[in-house]
Amino acid sequence: LDELKEVLRSHLDGGADERLFTGGLTPDLWLTESADDPAGPRANAVLDPAAGLGAASGALGLLQAAAAVAHLDEHGRHTVLATCGGPEDDGVAAVFLTGPHHTP
Repeated sequence: LDELKEVLRSHLDGGADERLFTGGLTPDLWLTESADDPAGPRANAVLDPAAGLGAASGALGLLQAAAAVAHLDEHGRHTVLATCGGPEDDGVAAVFLTGPHHTP
C-alpha cells in the first residue's frame, strides 16, 4: 500500500513513478483518460475507454473496469493499470489489476 501511495504521489507531482516500468509493475495495458501523456508509465498498450464519448466524469471508472475485465478475460496472464486524474485535477486514483493466471 505504501508503494502505491508513492506512485500516486509521484503522478500528482507530474510524472509516473519509475517503479511502474522498472520494478516489475509494467502494465500490459494502461487505461487512462490521458493516453497522450508523455509522463505516463510505459505500457505495452494504452487505451482511453471513454475516447469518442466525451467527458465520462464519474462513469470513467466503470468504463475502465469493464475494459479491464474484458482484457483480462482474454489475456489472463496480463496486468492492467487504470488511472484517472492528474496534476491539474482535484484528485487522482489508480488501480493495478492482475489476471487470474498472472505470475509475478
